[in-house]
Amino acid sequence: ASITFQNYFRMYPKLGGMTGTAATEAPEFYQIYKMNVVTIPTNLPVQRVDEEDEFYKTLEEKFRAIAKRIKEHAAKGQPVLVGTVSIEKSEMLSDFLNKEGVDHAVLNARHHEQEARIVAQAGRLGAVTIATNMAGRGTDIQLGGNLEFRVEDELGEMPEGPQRDAAIAQIKAEIEAEKERVREAGGLFVLGTERHESRRIDNQLRGRSGRQGDPGLSRFYLSLDDDLLRIFGSNTLFAKMMRNNIEDGEAIGSKWLSKAIETAQKKVEARNYDIRKQVVEYDNVMNDQRKVIYEQRADIMDADTVGDVVEDRVRELADKLINDKAAELEPETWRQIEKSILLQNLDHHWKEHLAMLDALRQVIHLRAYAQKTPINEYKHEAFALFQRMLETIREDVTRTMAMAQFRMAPPQDLPELPDFLTTHIDPLSGEDDTYDYD
Repeated sequence: ASITFQNYFRMYPKLGGMTGTAATEAPEFYQIYKMNVVTIPTNLPVQRVDEEDEFYKTLEEKFRAIAKRIKEHAAKGQPVLVGTVSIEKSEMLSDFLNKEGVDHAVLNARHHEQEARIVAQAGRLGAVTIATNMAGRGTDIQLGGNLEFRVEDELGEMPEGPQRDAAIAQIKAEIEAEKERVREAGGLFVLGTERHESRRIDNQLRGRSGRQGDPGLSRFYLSLDDDLLRIFGSNTLFAKMMRNNIEDGEAIGSKWLSKAIETAQKKVEARNYDIRKQVVEYDNVMNDQRKVIYEQRADIMDADTVGDVVEDRVRELADKLINDKAAELEPETWRQIEKSILLQNLDHHWKEHLAMLDALRQVIHLRAYAQKTPINEYKHEAFALFQRMLETIREDVTRTMAMAQFRMAPPQDLPELPDFLTTHIDPLSGEDDTYDYD
């Protein structure tokens, strides 16, 4: 059996959640879950500066420019967090930074606990961290460093006492001093190596900078080789215009370009939402049937006796036969037989029904050639199959209960042993002289 995440979540009587990037997905939350999205203002005004995207012709030119930009900001002490879309891109950018002589850390979501510590210190003076989307997720990047991780790393083996308290106070003072220096350098600089398909992921990356009123900076670097921009194609007006207006190594940045990228993201988001919505629509057909089957199955499993359920599934002609069979057996034995027959038939036919629906779904799109809506045809056919399955279950249960013969094997008696006999053979003549009394 299978179920979509959407229908699984909707099984809960109450739904709620909190995230910093739900605003862009508000329509989907309402259409799927009937949940409204409320935007809560930030505790302090956001001082982060979000610069316009910078566009390059090729991936190599873009990475070369990114490496130089990172070197400039790291040199003045500003920490830099670089977000990439894949491990391959992280390692490629790492090679460019090595050529520029920039010390950095690369996180690829392979060692979560260790990488969480590295990300927590990504706000320290001059730190350069390259991370994929999954690396260090859920870790707050604090300017000047993370007190909790520093205490654990530096004072983990020191026992409690005045000496440890003094050391913690010293670390706090160091973090505060370093935090002021990082603020003067401009705060955390978040640099995205390309736009993602979803605006939510871009907003998550931006949101790592400028927390709690701290200063910050964010910028995305793009090229025609990026996955998102490939939806324009190499022969489209957009691609030709970019190639003709940009010299090798030259970069452009404008609000128009950022708007075009955002429009492309909205198209991809809409396509992905349509795919998810279609999956839910097909699963909704099965979900209504799933509720009926699971409710019946739960009743059978929880009931001490399922006589009422059995009577609903057998025909009047079989009542007498069933009652006669029940009278011949112990009550507890009969109840176990009833449960076993019902569960076996229910499970068997439900599995066959799921397989039938999967096969139907694979070919239902062909109805579109007959000017019919596939989802409506799927609903109609699925309902007919479900009705047929319920009828088949009733018939099989009735037939089994009415026709099966329940016989208890009688206890086996020991075979009768023959009377004890003795025989004596004359060793000289070889004749039986058992009865010779002389």
